[in-house]
Amino acid sequence: MCNFGFPGQVTDDDILNAARKSLSLVPSDVPILWISPFNFFDSTEISIPVAEEILTMVAATDIETMVCETHILTVEPARIARALELLGGKNLTIQIGVESMNEATRTLSINKPCSDAAIERAVSITRVAGAEVTANLLFGAPFLNAREQVDDVVTSVRKAYSMGFDWVTVFPCFVKPFTLIEKLYEDGLYEPPMLWGLVDILMCLRSDEHRRLNFAWLLFKDHPGAMRGAKRSHDADTEVWLADTLMRYALSKDPSILAELTQHRSACREIWDQRMAASSPPFAERLSRGYRTIAEKSLGVDWARANAGGIEHALQTLFPAQEVARNRID
Repeated sequence: MCNFGFPGQVTDDDILNAARKSLSLVPSDVPILWISPFNFFDSTEISIPVAEEILTMVAATDIETMVCETHILTVEPARIARALELLGGKNLTIQIGVESMNEATRTLSINKPCSDAAIERAVSITRVAGAEVTANLLFGAPFLNAREQVDDVVTSVRKAYSMGFDWVTVFPCFVKPFTLIEKLYEDGLYEPPMLWGLVDILMCLRSDEHRRLNFAWLLFKDHPGAMRGAKRSHDADTEVWLADTLMRYALSKDPSILAELTQHRSACREIWDQRMAASSPPFAERLSRGYRTIAEKSLGVDWARANAGGIEHALQTLFPAQEVARNRID
């Protein structure tokens, strides 16, 4: 999803000066602006005085809506109310990285254990305070096959709406160096999803479910310190066209653009269709093999062999096979 790199140490003054400079460059006719560290309301990431000063800066601009991102567990009533107060009547949208609305996927595939109850609490707090809330979903969770990855997002979109999320944004997964996904990729246990999967997601959803759906990070973004990951199985021209067309549809919801996407045929579309139709071992088997690979590459083969039984027991304790099957959309 998002980039990471090798940033240097920054002071509160550095953050404020950067925010001040960036805001001065925003054209006056821009109505919505995303301005955030990855956890805007986490005081260990950005101190409360700095966050409040940034909100005050935004209040002095012509921006109508500020969008920020924060972790599910950092959403608290007093912080949201204070943010809206400092924005002085401007709108606030808070993005929450739930990744999946399937608890098994969140825990086993993404290592982001968080209950549905905690997510529902964050949504309720945000909306009661008067802000809007967006569910950020990951397309391409490890250990799921292509069909399951599409189904996981489709079901997550619907569950997010039913839980009260105002918006949903879908982020395709990238393979990036020094991540556990890279270790799985190197062993042939993970393949980044193709953007054609987003077209399939749109086809599975009703047109009224598209209205509050957006996409982000469709192509890799460079920035100082960023590291490029594995390439998807698109040819370069098709990938750029596909990303551009998906974003045009997300912004306009024009049915003719959707038709253009669904009717397009190419060699890389055929590759994705084959991945969608391919059979794969049972989910529990894929999960077990993936965790063994991660253990071997992270902690060594000897450790992995000595603790193999413990790994299997831990997986079964977290989510018994029958519970995973019940949560999965096969």
